[in-house]
Amino acid sequence: GLARGLLRNAVEMFERAGRDMEHSEALRRLSLVQGHVGVLDDARALADKSLELAQTDLQRALACIALGIVDVLEDRFEAALAHSDAALAHLKREKQRALPGAYAAAYMLRARVHRILGSTSRALGAAARASHLARQAGERRLEAETTARLGGLLLDADRPEEAEARLREALLLAEEIEDRRGEALARLFLGILLWEAADPESRSMLERAGELATDLGLNRLEAVSCSIRARIRREGAELVTALALSTRAMELLARFGAELNDRIVIAGTHALVLRTLDRGDEAAKLEVDLRARVEGENERLASPLFRLRHARASARLLDAVLSPEGPVYPRAAVDERP
Repeated sequence: GLARGLLRNAVEMFERAGRDMEHSEALRRLSLVQGHVGVLDDARALADKSLELAQTDLQRALACIALGIVDVLEDRFEAALAHSDAALAHLKREKQRALPGAYAAAYMLRARVHRILGSTSRALGAAARASHLARQAGERRLEAETTARLGGLLLDADRPEEAEARLREALLLAEEIEDRRGEALARLFLGILLWEAADPESRSMLERAGELATDLGLNRLEAVSCSIRARIRREGAELVTALALSTRAMELLARFGAELNDRIVIAGTHALVLRTLDRGDEAAKLEVDLRARVEGENERLASPLFRLRHARASARLLDAVLSPEGPVYPRAAVDERP
């Protein structure tokens, strides 16, 4: 809230002063904050205006990345890829200086989209490049985030040893530089990995991730943390706590939204908990609504290949989330065949 107020003041002052470069920068940063709290229409309008006023290719690239982030949260996956392509094109035209940090952000956006679309190898390649570029740029906060997300993708690709090494590296870095956002992200993915390995450390890891997310207002991360913890409590027959956690996750989802894979995990977990409590009618309605949402997003994809991969990946995720057995995020071989 404080950041939003300060940035709104900055936007107004730079607009009155006719300082287009600074005005564009303030608009972009305010867009990111609005996207963070789920005000997506405002976030898109602000990013569009930032792009319109941008004075350099770097500013244009960063505005495109901001638009791509909104696209991901609105399930506009092909638009998100187009915005990442546009950002990379702008960066290639920027001749003034090396921009590995901006390149890293563009590749991280691509990784997030390809993960949702079911293209595991493309997501891994983009995330690995983003992590390398963030390290090259010396942007340690970005390095912590990209390394954590790479670790999560390695887990998706059923490479748990590499995933754990990357996640512990990201956690160590985040703690060293006191980046609590990066720490929360690393702890979430690491907690999921440890839970699947039946490691007792998983519970405290996930609880700490949830605490950090709550303290920092990382609402979507908190929602996923609540859902995973609800599954653990359901397994332990702590059904009252499981229901409270999954209900909290659904409340956060309703207020702040989430990218599609996380939405499936949050809503599917709540349905699983309701079914365990013999509230089958409520669970069935939730499942029907969730499947309709996923099918609707699939139909919006123009590319037949994207539709095929997305349908396959989302069906695997739905089946895993609605089942009490196995990993909540299904493991996929790195394979680009349809």
